[in-house]
Amino acid sequence: MQIDGDALVMCRLVAFAEKEKEHALAVKMNVEEYAQEVLKRFQVLYPDAILILGDLKMGTTAWRESLMKNYVQCRIDGIWEFHSAEHSMDIEVRTDGSIHMDEGTAEVIFNYRND
Repeated sequence: MQIDGDALVMCRLVAFAEKEKEHALAVKMNVEEYAQEVLKRFQVLYPDAILILGDLKMGTTAWRESLMKNYVQCRIDGIWEFHSAEHSMDIEVRTDGSIHMDEGTAEVIFNYRND
């Protein structure tokens, strides 16, 4: 199997999210401490990444600006979202430990097509 550069970068983000499940699902997790720790780990992949706590209202200036940045977001529903502006992709770690990604990312990584 050949993996091109874009798919490799996407795979790294998916692998990062997989590893973060262990941290995010830890018993008695301190969200504030975890937020700072996960941002530091995410900045290894994306040195310019920022931390967003809470939800951004779609259509606002803050929301539009966030789409052009690499970020870690702790949403109010407890879902942690990892966003790569470079490849326009989102990976979510949900409260049940599942990982969700957008279809475009899945298509690139797994050659998946939703017919």
